[in-house]
Amino acid sequence: MKWIGYITESNYNFEDKFQDYGIPPAYIVKKVSLANVNKTKIKIAALGVFSLYVNNHLINDEYMSQDLSEYDKTVYYRVYDVTKYVQKGINSIGIILCDGWYTSRLSLRGRNAFGEYPNKVCFEVTSLKEIICSSDGTEKAKDGAIRACDNQNGIIIDNNYDLGSFSDPNYDVSKWETVSVFNINSKLKKSIIKPIVCQKVFKARLINKFDNHFVYDFGQNMAAVEHILVKGTKGTKITIKHGETLDVNKKVYVENLRSALARSTYILKGDGVEEFLPRHTYFGFRYIDVCIEGNAEIISLSANAIWSKLKRTGYIKTNNALVNRIYKNVLWGQRSNFLSIPTDCPQRDERMGWSGDAQVFSMTASYNYEVAKFLKKYVRDLVDSFKLNKEFIPSFSPYFFKNYGAPLSHLDNEWRANTLGWSDAIISIPYNLYLFYGEEEFLKETLPYMKKFMDVIYRYHVSNNAYHGFSFGDWLSIYETTDKDLYNNAFLAHDNYLLYKVCEILNDNDKEKYLDNFKKVKKAFNERFVTKEDKLTSDTQGAYILASEFGLIDKEKSKISLLRKVNEYKDHLTTGFHSTRFILPILCECGFKDLAYKLLLNKDYPSWGYMISCGATTIWERWDSYKKDDGFNKDGMNSFNHYSLGSVVEWMYEYMVGIRPIITSPGFKNTVISPYFSNKVSKLSSKLKTKNGVINVDYEIKNDVIQYHVKGSKNIEFEFDFNNVILEKKELGENDFVFLLKY
Repeated sequence: MKWIGYITESNYNFEDKFQDYGIPPAYIVKKVSLANVNKTKIKIAALGVFSLYVNNHLINDEYMSQDLSEYDKTVYYRVYDVTKYVQKGINSIGIILCDGWYTSRLSLRGRNAFGEYPNKVCFEVTSLKEIICSSDGTEKAKDGAIRACDNQNGIIIDNNYDLGSFSDPNYDVSKWETVSVFNINSKLKKSIIKPIVCQKVFKARLINKFDNHFVYDFGQNMAAVEHILVKGTKGTKITIKHGETLDVNKKVYVENLRSALARSTYILKGDGVEEFLPRHTYFGFRYIDVCIEGNAEIISLSANAIWSKLKRTGYIKTNNALVNRIYKNVLWGQRSNFLSIPTDCPQRDERMGWSGDAQVFSMTASYNYEVAKFLKKYVRDLVDSFKLNKEFIPSFSPYFFKNYGAPLSHLDNEWRANTLGWSDAIISIPYNLYLFYGEEEFLKETLPYMKKFMDVIYRYHVSNNAYHGFSFGDWLSIYETTDKDLYNNAFLAHDNYLLYKVCEILNDNDKEKYLDNFKKVKKAFNERFVTKEDKLTSDTQGAYILASEFGLIDKEKSKISLLRKVNEYKDHLTTGFHSTRFILPILCECGFKDLAYKLLLNKDYPSWGYMISCGATTIWERWDSYKKDDGFNKDGMNSFNHYSLGSVVEWMYEYMVGIRPIITSPGFKNTVISPYFSNKVSKLSSKLKTKNGVINVDYEIKNDVIQYHVKGSKNIEFEFDFNNVILEKKELGENDFVFLLKY
C-alpha cells in the first residue's frame, strides 16, 4: 500500500506556520470491486486523523482516529472488520482526512510540527486474508463541508459544501482530482491501545444570555466535543467558544487558553434539521458560549466526553463527601488527559506528553484504570524520541519541537531534554509497570535505553557524583521553592537506585554499578545538603519529602523538620508536582497520620478542598489557579484540568484503603495490607482488579473499633501489617478475612 494525499487549496500560504487554520481536509474515495465479501477487513493508518466510510457507513465511530506517535519513526495502524458493510460488486471506500497532530498548530511550535501538507493516508482491503486492493494513487479527492480542522483552534464546518453520501457506490467522483503519492519511510506497527471514544454524554443547561450569545453549563470539566442539532436559515453562522470556567460576569473565561482559539464554527445550509458533531478535534471545557449570527433554533445540545477506551480497575467510596469528590476529580483529570498519550491538559495551546506529569501520576493511573498498554505505548514514544534525537530524551514526547528554535544541546539551560524528574520517566514508568503489572518483558525491552540515558546524563552533567544542569525543580510549589540542585541530585540518586533494582530483577551484570552510583551520590548529597543538625540546606517541605522518600536521609532524624515545616504553614502543603505525591505517605510512615488526613481534608487555601470549594470538577494545574480574593492566576500557564496533583489517589489506595504491591512479587500476587485509619473517614468500600485477581476492602469505625474486611482472589497472597492492635481475626472463607482492630 502507498501513502496518498491531496492538497485541497494550492493558494494557501504554506510558509506561514502560525496561521489559525490549515487547508481544508481532503475527502478521498476509492472504488473497489469484490467478488467475495467473507471476512473483509481494512487496514489503515494516517499522518493526520481520519474517518473511514464504506458504502455510506461510518466504520470508526471514534474521535481523533490515529494514535499520536513519533511519526518519523513509527506510525500505528488499525484493522477494521467491514464484512457486514460490503457487497459483491462495486464498493466505495471514503475517507475524511484532517490535520490531527500531524499538521495542526501545536503549542509554541506552530503548524507542521511533524510533517508538511498534505496529510496522508494508506490502506489495504483484504478478504479471507487475501489482499484485494490498496491505496495506490488512483483514488479521487476533493474538499468538502469541513473547511478547516485544527487540534487547538477547532473546526469550521460549512454545510453548503456538503458532499452528501460521498462514499455511496453510485456516487460519481469522476470529476474529482486524483491524489498524489508520497514516500514515507516510517515503520508501520499495529496499535496496542484502544481508540478514543465517547464514554459519557452531558446535557447542556442554559445559564446566561446576552445579545445573541447563549452560555451553557455541562456540569463537568472534560475533554469533549459538542453535539448539536439545529434548524435555521441558509448562511446562519453559529460560533461556539469553549472554556473551563466563567468570569465575574458569567461569561466563558478563555484567557487561560493562551493562543488556542478552541472554537467551533458551523454554517447552515438551511435544509431542515442539521447535525454537527466534530470527530477530528477536541476541546477541554465545562462551559460553552454559543453565538448565533442569523436565524436558528437549537433543537438539542450535549457534550460527548471522550478519552482512550480503558478498562476501569479501581473504585473507592467513603462516607466523607470531600474524599469522594477529590477522588472523582482525579478520575476526570485522568480521563481528560488520556487521549492517545498522557497529556498535561486538554484545553490550551499545549496538550503535550510531559514526562514529569506522566511519571508522577503513573501509579495513580494504574490503580484507576488498566493502563499497561497505554503507558507502554507512551514509553515507546519516549524511546522513539530518544532514537530520533540521538543523545536526548525530550522532556515531553512525542517531541513537537523538533524544528522549533535552536537544536537540542547539552548546555545547562536546556529545558527540552534530559531533565531529571521528567526525561527519567524512561526509567520510572517501566519500573512502575513492573511493580503494578509484572511487565518483565517490557523491562527487558527498555533497559538498554535506561542505561543509555544514564550514560548521557553522566557524560555531560555529572562530576564529583553531583548533577550540574537544568532543572524544572519541584514544579509549581507554593510559598517556598526547593533548591533545584538538591532536587536534581535527589533524582540522580533515585534514578540510579531504580536502575539498580531493574538490573537486579533482570539479573543484569550492571546492577552493582548503579548501586555504587547511588551510594556515591547519596554520600555527596549528604556532604552538600545535610547540616550537622540533620536539617537540609534547602529548608522546605519538598526537600525533606524527596530526600526521605529516595532514601537519602534518615526518616526518623528528618521527621521533626518535616513536621516543623508543615506546622510553619499552619498545617498546609507547600509542595509541587513531585513532592506532593509523597508527602502523605511520608507523614503516615513518620507517625503523623492525623496530619496526613488533615492535609487531605483541608478546605481552605491551598488544598484540594479549596479547589472544590471554588467549583472544581477536576484537579487544577496550580494550587493558586484561582483565589477567591484575587481571582484567576495572572500567569499565562493556568490549567483547570491537570492530573499531576491528583497523585494523592495513589495514597488513598495504599494508605487509606491499605493495599500495596510488592516489587519482589509484582502484579499484586503478594499484596501488603497496611491501612492508616482516621475517624474522619469512618466508612469505606473499595475494589481493585489486578493482574492476579480482585481485591475487595471494606471497613467501618464504630466505638473505637475498626472492622476491616479484605477479600482477595485465590491467586493473591496477603501480608498483613496493621498499625493498630488486632483484637480479633476471623477467616470467612478462602482468602476472606475480617479483622477487629483497636482504633
